[in-house]
Amino acid sequence: MKAYLQRLSSDGIGVLLLLLSIVLATLEAVVVRLMADRISVGQLLLFRSLSQIALAFWISRVLQGRALALLATPRPGAHLLRSALTAVSWWCYYKSFQLLPIALATTLMFSSQFFVLLLMRPMLKEHVSRQAVVATSIGFVGVIVAAGLWQPQEMDWRVIFGFVSALLGAVMLLLTRSLTKTESTETILFYMPLMVLLSAIVQAWLDWRDLSLGDSAYLLVFAVIGTLASWAHVDAYRHAQPSLLAPFTYFRLATGLAAGAWFFGDAITPSMVLGVGLILLGAWYPRWR
Repeated sequence: MKAYLQRLSSDGIGVLLLLLSIVLATLEAVVVRLMADRISVGQLLLFRSLSQIALAFWISRVLQGRALALLATPRPGAHLLRSALTAVSWWCYYKSFQLLPIALATTLMFSSQFFVLLLMRPMLKEHVSRQAVVATSIGFVGVIVAAGLWQPQEMDWRVIFGFVSALLGAVMLLLTRSLTKTESTETILFYMPLMVLLSAIVQAWLDWRDLSLGDSAYLLVFAVIGTLASWAHVDAYRHAQPSLLAPFTYFRLATGLAAGAWFFGDAITPSMVLGVGLILLGAWYPRWR
C-alpha cells in the first residue's frame, strides 16, 4: 500500500509539472508573438539559453552544494547531440510562433506525436501497437488539415518551421527519456542549450536590434518562463510514465487556441476546428478501444 501511495504521489506530481510546463510554454509563445517585430530570433535564443544555463547552475548549487556537480556525466555524446538538435528545433519553434497564429503554431507541435511513433522502434527498440499507429495517424491527419496541407495552392509555407521543430522535438523527447534514467534534471537542463548559446551569439551579433526598457523586460520574462517550462517538462517525465502523461499534453491545444483568441484576436477557422477535432479523436481512440 505504501509503495502504491508513493507511486500515485509521483504520478500526480508528474501530471502537475506537465500542466505547469504547458501553461508557461503558452505564456512564452504569447511574449514571443508580442515581440515579433522588435526582437530577432538570435536575441531570443541568446537570452533563453543563458537563462536556462543559469537556472541549471543554481539548482545544482542548491541541491548538491556545488554548481559544477552538473558537469559530470557518463554520456557527453548524447548531451551534445541533443544540444545540437535543440539549437535547430528552438530556432524553428520561435520562428513559427513569430510568423503564424498561436493556435496554428501550437497545433503543428502535435505532429511530434506521429514522429515519436515512427522513431520509437529504431531509437528505443520499443514495440508499437497497431492501436497506437491508428490513433497517432488520426492525430497527424488532423495536423495536416489544420495546417492546410490538403490545399497546397493555399498553404502557408511558413508551417514548415513548425513541422521541422516537431520532428526534432520528437527526437529530443526520446533522447530525454533515455537521459532521465542516468542524468539529473539540472544536468540535462545545462547541456541542452549549450549549442543554442554558441549559435545565438553569432545570430544576435549579425541581427542585433536596439532594445527599449520595455523590450528588455519582455525578454527577461520570456527567458524566465521559458526556462521554467523546460525544467517542469523534463521533471514531469522523471516522475510519471509517458503513457500516463500523453493525454494531458492535449491541454496545450486548449491553451494555444485560448491565448491566440484572447491576446491577438486570431480567428479560429473551420480547418482549425476540424484539425483539432481529429487530433482529439486520435487521443481518445485508444481509450475507447
